[in-house]
Amino acid sequence: MSTLRDPQALFASKVDAMAPPSGQRSSSTWPWLLTAGVILAGFLGRAWFLTHQTWLNLAPDEAHYWDWSRHLDWSYYSKGPLVAWLIRGSCWLFGQESEWVIRMPAVLCGSLTLLGLAVLTQRIYQRPWLTLALVLLTSLLPLMAVGSLLMTIDAPFVCCWTWAMVLAHVVCFPSTERPRSMLCWSCLGLIIALGILAKYTMVLFLPSLGLFLLLSRRRRPLLWSKGIAAMLGMIGLGCLPILIWNAQNGWVTLHHVGGQAGLTEEFGHVPRWNPMGPLEYLGGQIALLIGVGFLFWGLAIVQTLRSSWRGSWDASSETQPPAPDRQDIFLVCFSLPMFLIFLAFSLKTKVQLNWPIAAYLSGLILTLAWIAERWDAPSRGTRWLVRGGVAWMVLLGGGLTLVMHRTEWLYPLMHPWRDTLTARRWDPSFRLRGATTLAAAVEQLRQELRQQGIDPVLAGTTWNLPGLLAFYLPDRPVVYCLGSLAGDRPSQYDFWPPHPAHQSAVFRSRTFIIVGYPTPRLLQSFERFDPPRVIEHHLSGQTINSWVLSVGHGFRE
Repeated sequence: MSTLRDPQALFASKVDAMAPPSGQRSSSTWPWLLTAGVILAGFLGRAWFLTHQTWLNLAPDEAHYWDWSRHLDWSYYSKGPLVAWLIRGSCWLFGQESEWVIRMPAVLCGSLTLLGLAVLTQRIYQRPWLTLALVLLTSLLPLMAVGSLLMTIDAPFVCCWTWAMVLAHVVCFPSTERPRSMLCWSCLGLIIALGILAKYTMVLFLPSLGLFLLLSRRRRPLLWSKGIAAMLGMIGLGCLPILIWNAQNGWVTLHHVGGQAGLTEEFGHVPRWNPMGPLEYLGGQIALLIGVGFLFWGLAIVQTLRSSWRGSWDASSETQPPAPDRQDIFLVCFSLPMFLIFLAFSLKTKVQLNWPIAAYLSGLILTLAWIAERWDAPSRGTRWLVRGGVAWMVLLGGGLTLVMHRTEWLYPLMHPWRDTLTARRWDPSFRLRGATTLAAAVEQLRQELRQQGIDPVLAGTTWNLPGLLAFYLPDRPVVYCLGSLAGDRPSQYDFWPPHPAHQSAVFRSRTFIIVGYPTPRLLQSFERFDPPRVIEHHLSGQTINSWVLSVGHGFRE
C-alpha cells in the first residue's frame, strides 16, 4: 500500500516497465549516450539548417536586437543587455554579421536547455530512459524548435531558467547530508542575474523558489540562511548594468514593463480591464501546447496537488516525505505560479503566447512522469487516452516542427482558399519573409534620389523596421525611428543621438525615405510628401508582406 501511495515509487515502476529488458541492455550508459546523441544531433542539425537556408530573413525582433549590438550599452529601453551581448559576441567569434551568425547563440542556448532538462529529470527520477523520452518529446515541440532557431530574448532566458532550476534542486535536495555549498548558491544567483539581463520575467524565479522553501518544513530554514544571502547578493551585482542604465535614463524601463503588464499608464495608454483576456490567454496556451499537451500538463498538476492533500502530509511516514518536501511539488512550484500570474495579468493586458513559456519547463518533466505512471493503467480508457495523446503530440508536433522550416511547401495546397485564408492568418513565418524585397525597393528609391543630388535620411515609423532596413541594405546604414513623431510609444532609438524628435536641428530641411504610412502628426513634420509607393512580397502567387514607402521633403520639426 505504501508503494501505491508514493507517486515517485509508482512512477519508477512504470518507467522500468517501459525500458527494454535487462538482457537487451549491455550497459546503463546506453540511455545517456542516446540522450547526448539526440542533443548533439539537434545542435548540428539546426546549425546546418541555418548555414544553408536562404529563404527566411531575420525577424523584426532579431534585427532590432542586432541593431542594439551595434550600440553596446549597459542596458536598453525595453530589455536587458544580454541578447545584444550574445549577438555581438557571436559576430566577433565568426568574424561576420550574417543571419546564421546572429542566430547561433539561440541554437547553443536551445541545446543547453535540453541538456539542463535532462540533468534535472535524471536528478529527480533517476531513470535514464525517462530522460531520453523527455529530450525526444521536447525536441519535437514547435515551441522548443522556434526558440532554438530565432535569436530573441527567449532563448537565453529559457536556458537560464532551466539551469537555475537545476542548481535550485542541488541546494534543496543535496546528494549528501553535507551543508549546501555557498558556491552553489552563488552560482544560482549568477544564473538568475543572467536570466534577468535577458528577460525581466526571470524575476519570477525568486517567488517560485521562495514558495517551495516556505512550504517545505525541512527546507524552510534556508529562507534566512547565508546561502540565500549569497544568492541575492549575486543577483544584485548581476543586475547593476540595468540599474545603472535606468538611473541615467529616468527609469524608463519601469514605466515600459509596468505598461506592458497593464499595471501602470504608459505614455498616454491607460490600461483597462479585459474580462475576455483570460479566455484569450487560455486559448493561446492550449494551442501552444497542441491541445493534448496542455490537458496532460493540467492533469499532472491537479494530480500532484491532490496527492499532496490526501494523507501525504504525514511527517511520520517512513516511505514518503511530507508533500511539500517531495520533488514533484518542487516542479509544481516552478510551473503553476508563473502560469497563474500571467493569467491574472491577462485581465489588464494582452499576454503574448511566449510570456509564460518557462512555466512549461518543469511542467514538461511533471507531465512526462504523469504519462509514464498511466502508460499501463488498468483502465483501458486511461491507456488509450494517454497513448493516443502522446501519439498525437509526436505526430502533430513533429509534423509542425518539420513544416515550419519550409512553410512554402504548403502554399500550393492553400491556393484555393488564398482570398479568404491569407498567409498572415496561417503562416507564422510571414514575419521572416520579404525583408530583402523591402531593402531592394528602398535602395532603388535611394539611388533615384541621389541621382537628383539628394542624400536621403532613412527611417521607419515603428521600432521594428529600422533594424531590418539597416541589416539588409548593402552599406548597413543608420536607420532612424520616427515612432515618437508619428504618435507611437518611444523605443530604444529615442536614446541614440542624434534623433529627429530630439535633435531636430541636425535634420532640418532634409529629405527622408520613410517605411510606413505617415500619420497626420508626421505629415506636419515635413513641407511635402511624394505619392506613396506600395511594396509587396509574393510567394506562390500570394501576398505575404507589404509596406508603404514615402518620401518626405523639408523636415521642419
